[in-house]
Amino acid sequence: MRYKAITSAKDQEGNLTYGGKTYGIRFEKGIAFFDEMTVDKNIGFTADEIAMKMEKDFGYEVIRLNDDGTPYKPELEKPKKQDRP
Repeated sequence: MRYKAITSAKDQEGNLTYGGKTYGIRFEKGIAFFDEMTVDKNIGFTADEIAMKMEKDFGYEVIRLNDDGTPYKPELEKPKKQDRP
């Protein structure tokens, strides 16, 4: 799974402005893309943990994406068949 994080920092015209790092993830113009392969292992968190921390700690919008860049939608579990006696 890939993640797209969007900060809330904007200039007077409403353009995203943040250009730093959060949990080792580099942002350019308020947006960052990351996944398990791009996360620095020395940070000590998985990509999913970083995504959740960005949402909780900083209020960033984090969009979960499939590998092809489309929005991730969890599959609904199919009902289990019940055995008949």
